[in-house]
Amino acid sequence: MKFLLLRPQAKCHKSSETFSAAGLSAVGVGLLDTETDQRAVSQLSDKVSQLSPGTKVIVTSTVAAELISQSDYNWPSTMQMFAVGSGSGEILADHGFQVLVPKLASTEGLLALNELAKVKEQDVVVIKGQGGREDLLQHLKKRGARVNTWELYRRIRVTNPKSTEDWKQEQIHCIIATSGELIAEAFTQMPNDWLKGIPWIVVSQRTADIATKLGVKRIVISRDASDDSLINCAKQVIESARYLLEH
Repeated sequence: MKFLLLRPQAKCHKSSETFSAAGLSAVGVGLLDTETDQRAVSQLSDKVSQLSPGTKVIVTSTVAAELISQSDYNWPSTMQMFAVGSGSGEILADHGFQVLVPKLASTEGLLALNELAKVKEQDVVVIKGQGGREDLLQHLKKRGARVNTWELYRRIRVTNPKSTEDWKQEQIHCIIATSGELIAEAFTQMPNDWLKGIPWIVVSQRTADIATKLGVKRIVISRDASDDSLINCAKQVIESARYLLEH
C-alpha cells in the first residue's frame, strides 16, 4: 500500500524517510511552505520584556519554536510555557525552556491540561502563524483569559510542489494530511473526484470535519501529527485492508 503524505514542504523528506524506515511506502508532497514575518520577529524582544509575571505562553508549531529560540530574549522566570507537540517541545527544551507538552498533541490536548483549565483574568500569549488555531483562541477566551497572539510567520502556497519521488494517482491507496490548510490546498491543486474517492488519514476531529465538508467519505483520525502516530495509524489502515480482503 502506498501513501501520499501531505506535509509542509520543510518536513516532507524527513517524514518520507521515517515512513520508509518503518517499512511503509510514502511519497511526500509539500503543498505549503512558511515565510517568516521579519517585522514581527524584530518586535519579539520588546514584547517579551513587557510580559507580565505568570503569563502562560503557548507555542503552536516547530516553526514558532525555532523563531523564538533564535535569540536570548529576557523571558520572565515566572512564566509557564506550553508546546502543542513533542517536536516543538523538544526544540524549546533544547534551548533551556521548561515546557509542558500535552499527551495528545493537538488543540484539544492543550485545552485538557489542568494548567490551562483555570485561566480567568490571566494573560495567555499564543505564538503561531497567521490564521489558524481559532478553536484554541476561542476556548481560552471563553475561559476568561486575556489572550494575545504573536503571529511570526505566514503559510504560502507552493506553486510547483516537488514530490519526494515520482508518483501517479493510481499508485496511491491512502492520503495523509497533517493540517486543515493542507487538506484545503489539496482540493485546490488536485482532482477533487479522486481526492473524495480515496481514504484519508487526518490528525484531529477538526481536520476530519474539514475533509468531510469537502466530500471525503473514508477518514481515519491519527492520535496526532507526529511521524510515529501517523505510521501507527497507517499500519492500522493496512491491517484493516488486509482483513477485508481475507474476509
